[in-house]
Amino acid sequence: MIDVIQQENIVRDDGSKAIQQNIKLEGLKNEWKGKEFFYYGISNIDVLSNPTYKVGDKVWVNEIKGENGESGYYIFGFVRRGIIYFLGILFSSLIIFIGRKKGFRLLISLAISFLIITKFIIPKIILGSNLLFISLIGCTIILSCIIYLTEGLNKKANLAIISILISLFGCFCGMKFCHLKSQRLEILVANFNCYWFKNIINSFIFLV
Repeated sequence: MIDVIQQENIVRDDGSKAIQQNIKLEGLKNEWKGKEFFYYGISNIDVLSNPTYKVGDKVWVNEIKGENGESGYYIFGFVRRGIIYFLGILFSSLIIFIGRKKGFRLLISLAISFLIITKFIIPKIILGSNLLFISLIGCTIILSCIIYLTEGLNKKANLAIISILISLFGCFCGMKFCHLKSQRLEILVANFNCYWFKNIINSFIFLV
Protein backbone atom coordinates (compact mmCIF):
# COMPACT_ATOMS: atom_id res chain seq x y z
CA MET A 1 0.00 0.00 0.00
CA ILE A 2 1.56 3.26 -1.20
CA ASP A 3 -0.80 6.04 -0.17
CA VAL A 4 -4.26 6.89 1.19
CA ILE A 5 -5.72 9.16 -1.51
CA GLN A 6 -8.90 10.05 0.38
CA GLN A 7 -10.47 9.08 3.68
CA GLU A 8 -13.96 9.75 5.01
CA ASN A 9 -15.64 9.10 8.33
CA ILE A 10 -19.23 7.89 8.14
CA VAL A 11 -21.89 7.42 10.81
CA ARG A 12 -24.24 4.46 10.44
CA ASP A 13 -27.95 4.46 11.30
CA ASP A 14 -27.22 2.72 14.61
CA GLY A 15 -24.79 5.46 15.63
CA SER A 16 -21.59 3.45 15.05
CA LYS A 17 -18.76 5.00 13.07
CA ALA A 18 -16.69 3.66 10.20
CA ILE A 19 -13.90 4.83 7.91
CA GLN A 20 -13.92 4.53 4.13
CA GLN A 21 -10.75 4.96 2.07
CA ASN A 22 -9.55 5.37 -1.49
CA ILE A 23 -6.15 3.74 -1.64
CA LYS A 24 -3.21 3.66 -4.05
CA LEU A 25 -1.60 0.22 -4.28
CA GLU A 26 1.47 -1.34 -5.85
CA GLY A 27 1.81 -4.98 -6.87
CA LEU A 28 4.61 -6.99 -5.28
CA LYS A 29 4.67 -10.34 -7.10
CA ASN A 30 4.62 -11.92 -10.54
CA GLU A 31 3.13 -9.87 -13.39
CA TRP A 32 1.79 -7.30 -10.92
CA LYS A 33 5.20 -6.40 -9.51
CA GLY A 34 5.77 -2.64 -9.72
CA LYS A 35 2.34 -1.91 -11.20
CA GLU A 36 0.23 0.76 -9.52
CA PHE A 37 -3.56 0.64 -9.25
CA PHE A 38 -6.35 2.02 -7.06
CA TYR A 39 -8.93 0.67 -4.65
CA TYR A 40 -11.99 2.93 -4.29
CA GLY A 41 -13.53 2.18 -0.93
CA ILE A 42 -15.52 5.39 -0.60
CA SER A 43 -19.04 4.68 -1.83
CA ASN A 44 -22.65 4.36 -0.73
CA ILE A 45 -22.00 0.70 0.11
CA ASP A 46 -21.06 0.29 3.77
CA VAL A 47 -18.85 -2.78 4.25
CA LEU A 48 -19.17 -4.06 7.81
CA SER A 49 -15.97 -4.82 9.74
CA ASN A 50 -13.92 -3.12 7.03
CA PRO A 51 -10.48 -2.40 8.54
CA THR A 52 -8.58 0.86 8.26
CA TYR A 53 -5.36 0.61 6.26
CA LYS A 54 -2.23 2.68 6.47
CA VAL A 55 0.81 3.24 4.27
CA GLY A 56 3.11 0.21 4.23
CA ASP A 57 0.43 -2.39 4.93
CA LYS A 58 0.50 -5.53 2.77
CA VAL A 59 -2.95 -6.60 1.62
CA TRP A 60 -4.64 -9.22 -0.54
CA VAL A 61 -6.28 -7.67 -3.59
CA ASN A 62 -8.70 -9.22 -6.07
CA GLU A 63 -9.15 -7.91 -9.61
CA ILE A 64 -12.75 -7.79 -10.84
CA LYS A 65 -13.48 -7.45 -14.55
CA GLY A 66 -16.60 -5.49 -15.49
CA GLU A 67 -18.96 -6.21 -18.38
CA ASN A 68 -17.06 -3.78 -20.61
CA GLY A 69 -13.68 -5.23 -19.68
CA GLU A 70 -12.67 -2.49 -17.24
CA SER A 71 -10.81 -3.60 -14.12
CA GLY A 72 -11.81 -2.89 -10.54
CA TYR A 73 -10.01 -3.90 -7.38
CA TYR A 74 -11.19 -5.04 -3.99
CA ILE A 75 -9.10 -5.49 -0.83
CA PHE A 76 -9.87 -8.73 1.01
CA GLY A 77 -7.71 -8.02 4.03
CA PHE A 78 -4.20 -8.00 5.41
CA VAL A 79 -1.50 -10.44 4.36
CA ARG A 80 -1.07 -12.72 7.38
CA ARG A 81 1.24 -15.40 6.01
CA GLY A 82 4.09 -14.64 8.39
CA ILE A 83 2.08 -14.98 11.61
CA ILE A 84 0.16 -17.98 10.23
CA TYR A 85 3.41 -19.81 9.43
CA PHE A 86 4.77 -18.97 12.87
CA LEU A 87 1.65 -20.24 14.64
CA GLY A 88 1.64 -23.35 12.45
CA ILE A 89 5.24 -24.17 13.36
CA LEU A 90 4.56 -23.48 17.04
CA PHE A 91 1.43 -25.66 17.01
CA SER A 92 3.25 -28.52 15.23
CA SER A 93 6.18 -28.34 17.64
CA LEU A 94 3.89 -28.50 20.68
CA ILE A 95 1.93 -31.42 19.22
CA ILE A 96 5.11 -33.41 18.55
CA PHE A 97 6.63 -32.46 21.91
CA ILE A 98 3.54 -33.56 23.85
CA GLY A 99 2.33 -36.45 21.73
CA ARG A 100 5.66 -37.76 20.43
CA LYS A 101 5.05 -40.36 17.69
CA LYS A 102 1.28 -40.18 18.09
CA GLY A 103 1.42 -36.41 17.80
CA PHE A 104 3.48 -36.69 14.61
CA ARG A 105 0.95 -39.12 13.14
CA LEU A 106 -1.82 -36.70 14.09
CA LEU A 107 -0.10 -33.92 12.14
CA ILE A 108 0.12 -36.18 9.10
CA SER A 109 -3.59 -36.95 9.38
CA LEU A 110 -4.39 -33.22 9.62
CA ALA A 111 -2.34 -32.54 6.48
CA ILE A 112 -4.15 -35.33 4.63
CA SER A 113 -7.51 -33.94 5.80
CA PHE A 114 -6.59 -30.49 4.54
CA LEU A 115 -5.59 -31.87 1.15
CA ILE A 116 -8.82 -33.86 0.85
CA ILE A 117 -10.91 -30.77 1.60
CA THR A 118 -9.05 -28.46 -0.78
CA LYS A 119 -8.25 -30.91 -3.60
CA PHE A 120 -11.33 -33.14 -3.55
CA ILE A 121 -14.36 -31.79 -1.67
CA ILE A 122 -14.23 -28.13 -2.75
CA PRO A 123 -13.40 -28.82 -6.44
CA LYS A 124 -16.16 -31.45 -6.69
CA ILE A 125 -18.70 -29.06 -5.18
CA ILE A 126 -17.60 -26.34 -7.60
CA LEU A 127 -18.08 -28.72 -10.54
CA GLY A 128 -21.66 -29.34 -9.44
CA SER A 129 -21.44 -32.75 -7.79
CA ASN A 130 -23.99 -33.78 -5.18
CA LEU A 131 -23.06 -31.78 -2.07
CA LEU A 132 -24.28 -34.31 0.47
CA PHE A 133 -22.73 -37.32 -1.25
CA ILE A 134 -19.33 -35.67 -1.75
CA SER A 135 -19.30 -34.39 1.84
CA LEU A 136 -20.05 -37.85 3.22
CA ILE A 137 -17.30 -39.44 1.12
CA GLY A 138 -14.84 -36.77 2.18
CA CYS A 139 -15.74 -37.12 5.86
CA THR A 140 -15.39 -40.91 5.67
CA ILE A 141 -11.91 -40.68 4.14
CA ILE A 142 -10.78 -37.97 6.57
CA LEU A 143 -12.02 -39.76 9.70
CA SER A 144 -10.57 -43.06 8.51
CA CYS A 145 -7.16 -41.46 8.01
CA ILE A 146 -7.24 -39.78 11.42
CA ILE A 147 -8.32 -42.91 13.30
CA TYR A 148 -5.98 -45.40 11.62
CA LEU A 149 -2.98 -43.06 11.66
CA THR A 150 -3.37 -42.15 15.33
CA GLU A 151 -4.70 -45.45 16.77
CA GLY A 152 -3.21 -47.96 14.35
CA LEU A 153 -4.83 -51.06 12.83
CA ASN A 154 -6.67 -52.73 15.70
CA LYS A 155 -10.15 -53.83 16.73
CA LYS A 156 -10.86 -50.55 18.52
CA ALA A 157 -10.06 -48.52 15.40
CA ASN A 158 -12.08 -50.88 13.19
CA LEU A 159 -15.07 -50.58 15.51
CA ALA A 160 -14.78 -46.79 15.44
CA ILE A 161 -14.72 -46.77 11.62
CA ILE A 162 -17.75 -49.08 11.42
CA SER A 163 -19.64 -46.85 13.87
CA ILE A 164 -18.79 -43.76 11.84
CA LEU A 165 -19.89 -45.40 8.59
CA ILE A 166 -23.19 -46.44 10.13
CA SER A 167 -23.75 -42.94 11.51
CA LEU A 168 -22.92 -41.26 8.20
CA PHE A 169 -25.12 -43.69 6.29
CA GLY A 170 -27.94 -42.96 8.75
CA CYS A 171 -27.48 -39.23 8.24
CA PHE A 172 -27.50 -39.66 4.47
CA CYS A 173 -30.70 -41.74 4.52
CA GLY A 174 -32.36 -39.40 7.01
CA MET A 175 -31.63 -36.30 4.94
CA LYS A 176 -32.81 -38.01 1.77
CA PHE A 177 -35.97 -39.25 3.46
CA CYS A 178 -36.76 -35.82 4.92
CA HIS A 179 -35.75 -34.03 1.69
CA LEU A 180 -33.24 -31.89 3.55
CA LYS A 181 -30.54 -30.08 1.61
CA SER A 182 -28.35 -26.99 1.76
CA GLN A 183 -30.36 -24.74 -0.54
CA ARG A 184 -28.22 -21.65 -0.12
CA LEU A 185 -25.04 -23.46 -1.10
CA GLU A 186 -26.72 -25.18 -4.04
CA ILE A 187 -27.98 -21.83 -5.30
CA LEU A 188 -24.48 -20.39 -4.92
CA VAL A 189 -22.92 -23.24 -6.87
CA ALA A 190 -25.66 -23.12 -9.52
CA ASN A 191 -24.90 -19.42 -10.00
CA PHE A 192 -21.16 -19.92 -10.08
CA ASN A 193 -20.77 -17.18 -12.66
CA CYS A 194 -20.61 -14.92 -9.59
CA TYR A 195 -17.09 -13.70 -10.36
CA TRP A 196 -15.85 -12.75 -6.92
CA PHE A 197 -16.81 -16.12 -5.41
CA LYS A 198 -15.07 -17.98 -8.21
CA ASN A 199 -11.89 -15.97 -7.69
CA ILE A 200 -11.91 -16.56 -3.93
CA ILE A 201 -12.19 -20.35 -4.32
CA ASN A 202 -9.65 -20.54 -7.15
CA SER A 203 -7.17 -18.40 -5.22
CA PHE A 204 -7.64 -20.51 -2.10
CA ILE A 205 -7.02 -23.76 -3.99
CA PHE A 206 -4.02 -22.24 -5.75
CA LEU A 207 -2.43 -21.12 -2.48
CA VAL A 208 -2.86 -24.60 -1.01
